[in-house]
Amino acid sequence: MTSQDHETDVDASPCAPRPGGPLEASDGLKPGAAEFTRSDRDDTNRGQAIEPHRGGMVLAIGVASIATLIPACCCGASLFVSFPLGLYAAIVGHRDLRAIRTGGMDPQGRVITLVGMVLGIVAAAVVAIMVMFYAVIMGITLMS
Repeated sequence: MTSQDHETDVDASPCAPRPGGPLEASDGLKPGAAEFTRSDRDDTNRGQAIEPHRGGMVLAIGVASIATLIPACCCGASLFVSFPLGLYAAIVGHRDLRAIRTGGMDPQGRVITLVGMVLGIVAAAVVAIMVMFYAVIMGITLMS
């Protein structure tokens, strides 16, 4: 057996890296993005690194937007905090769910991303309803 045959045998071993395996962080990816790879069911993108999910962040922002609604009933100034937080949670959650659906983000965060997005939508909708209610009340008051 020559040294050239030995190199071929080593490359064919089951422990050798295969094409389509995980990408290294040095491949121009975001830090932390190389930790996950797309599943085998997605043959078109096999081996490409995907981003980690941001479900915890989306959930925290959604909960914060709901929590700021409580003082919004007494103090209108917190409406200026609750609405942007809810809108941000809804937008980021929607984008992340789309990335999860297409295989560009870790699917383990799907549920908490969805919950955070729904909380953000609810908070933004409640703020919009409160603003319309206040506008109607102010209009009736000014007309009387």
